[in-house]
Formats: sequence, structure tokens, C-alpha cells
Amino acid sequence: MTNRDVRVFDHVLITMFLAPRSRFWLAALLIAMLFTGCKPPTESNSEVGETNDFNDPKLVNYPAGVSPGGTFAVKVERQAMPYQRLVSIGDGGELLFNPNYEKSFFSISKGVTKEIQRTDSGLWPKMMPDGHIDMSHGSSVFSSTYPFDQDRSDPGYFNDGSSMVIDVANMPGEKRAVYTLNRKWYRPEPEHTKMGDKVIELRSEIIFRAPNRIAFLEKSDTGVIWVQDHHGTEHHGTDQLIRIEKGRQERISMPPGYENVQRIAQTKDMVVGTFGIYAGAKPFRNFLRVGSDWKELPIPTGYVMSFVQTVFYDGTILGYVTSSDAKKMRNVLWKADKVAILDEQPGWPKQGNMSQSILSNRNGLLSVRDGMAPGVASLGDYLIKVTPKE
Repeated sequence: MTNRDVRVFDHVLITMFLAPRSRFWLAALLIAMLFTGCKPPTESNSEVGETNDFNDPKLVNYPAGVSPGGTFAVKVERQAMPYQRLVSIGDGGELLFNPNYEKSFFSISKGVTKEIQRTDSGLWPKMMPDGHIDMSHGSSVFSSTYPFDQDRSDPGYFNDGSSMVIDVANMPGEKRAVYTLNRKWYRPEPEHTKMGDKVIELRSEIIFRAPNRIAFLEKSDTGVIWVQDHHGTEHHGTDQLIRIEKGRQERISMPPGYENVQRIAQTKDMVVGTFGIYAGAKPFRNFLRVGSDWKELPIPTGYVMSFVQTVFYDGTILGYVTSSDAKKMRNVLWKADKVAILDEQPGWPKQGNMSQSILSNRNGLLSVRDGMAPGVASLGDYLIKVTPKE
């Protein structure tokens, strides 16, 4: 494999975070990589030279992470899924299933189950963070079942029926495309059903605009919006991290030595980011924002990368860690400087080679898929409530 091939492969991993509509195909590619025992390739060090062996440990020369200050026990409450294909979890524990693959949906809230039948093939039920169902959107966005992908419950859709949409267009007089992050509101039920198979946009406001590729990262429960503004070529370059609150834009510095932001998770005033380097010189690592600085989160011995998924209301951070071998991914919780590996807790599913936290809410309820052993699609899907023990 040439250096150019390696850079292209690295970009495939990166694009998965930046292009939500491409996630399905990229997830399939990475799952195939898992089953074949490969790990993400990195740029060859000058001392190593060219090699086709992705498992060659000399290819990985990542700096050591911060050592944890200890660990803690976690209460794991597990139950079977009432249906297959869970697509959303509300913060109050509300669930939305699509067991028939597009034909009908089932919502469960406070023990009451309701069937939702779509009268229009262009409409997809969306569960908002507060648990109510919105039918005014015309796209099918489901979380990937691969851990490198975002595992949020439709992070672009919000309680007021709005969504975050990135539009790309050549503006008059411009030679290249301009990227615009819009917040759009659509016609809600029941008025929408009278309009046929078209989604009616009521209004839109511009959140951020740039002549570069941009990506929506997060809209917190306090109304703060985070945007990635990418400068440079498609494969390389650097990012700018933009924080927007009440229309005011602010460029936020990334941790020293890092040039790529992959994820931002914020609950209340607690912000965690995942940062890396496009060329692969540094691994992806999680950082907690403390004042105007970033503090690296600890990582257990034997792992080199960390990714954030959700910040719980009690301040616990959910994510995962992995070595360069993606099959060694482990689900973890951070609390202060301590780390708990969920896969080592009593009650955590352990039948397959790897389990995955696919969806999560901010009260510690997870959708976990067990079974990433070679040749096994899934050994079970579970709802799991995780609570750090005092």
C-alpha cells in the first residue's frame, strides 16, 4: 500500500463523521475490516518504510495517554428489547422502534405502546429529545451499528420540530461552493398530510456560512451550537471549531497539537470533544473543556484512542476506547479522573467478540448490540441502564 493509498483510507474514516448520508456505506466497509482482522492503517514512519501488514505494531507510534486515577463500579441493569431495530431513545426513556423496516413504527412511553403507520412514504417519524414524536421530516436517518460512527439519537432534530441542515450551493459571483448551516422548521402534523408527499418548509434561519466544508457537531440542551469549519484539501488540512450562542460566533482553540475536531458532546455546561490529526500523526483523544482550556481525559493502559458519545446529566461521560485494532473497542464511562470499562462489569453482554453502545440518552439508558464475532451479525440487542456506584 502506498502513502497515497493510506491517506485515502484515513480519509474514509474521517468522512464518516463529516458526511452523515455516507455513513451506511462506510460503516459496511469498516465492519468488513473488523471481520478480516485488519485495523485502520496509519502513515508509515520514516524508519519503517512501506508495508502491507496493517497489524505490524511498528506502524503505530502514538503517544501514551493520561493514566486513570482509578476505576469505579457500575450498576448494570439489563433487559431484552421488546422489538428489534430501535431507532431512537428519548431522555425520559421513551423508545421508538422500526421492526418492519419502514412499514410501521412502535413508540413506547411510560409503559404505553403505540403503533405509528406512515401514510406517506416520504415521512419518517422522529423522536425528539423530550420524547414526543414528530412526523414533519422527509428523510430517513438511523444511527449506524458501527462504533466509529456517531451514536446519537438523531442529533439534528429538536423539540420544536426544527432540524439542522447543511446546504451547498454556488453563490452568485463565487467560483466555488458555499456551505451553509441552516436551522429549518417544517409544517407539522396534521397539516402536512394534506399537502401530498412533499415536506413543506415553513421558515429557515442561517446559523453559519463558510466557503469551506462544514459539519454540524452538536446543539446542547442550553442552546449552544458547535460547528466544524474545515480548511484545506478534502483529504488533509485543518479545522476550526466554532461555538455559536444566541447568534454570536466564537472560534474556540483546540488542544495544543491537534488540528481536527471529530465530535463535541455537551450537556448543561459540560463540554467534551474528540480531537485528532487528519494525517494520523496523533490518535483521536477525548478532552474535557475546563474554562478556556482542554484537559485530556485518561485512557486505560493498552488503548490508544478514545471517542465521546454522550454526557449524562449527572456529569458522567459515555464513550469508548480502542487500540489500533478496531476489534478491541471497549465501552467506557469517565467520572472525574477515573475510568470504568463497561465490558468488564457484571451483567454486561459478553457473548460476542465485541459489544457496542449504539444509542444512548442523557440519563444513562443505552441500546447495546452484542455480537461482533466473525461470521455473526448479532447475538442480541439489549436495553441497559448504567449507573456509577458511589
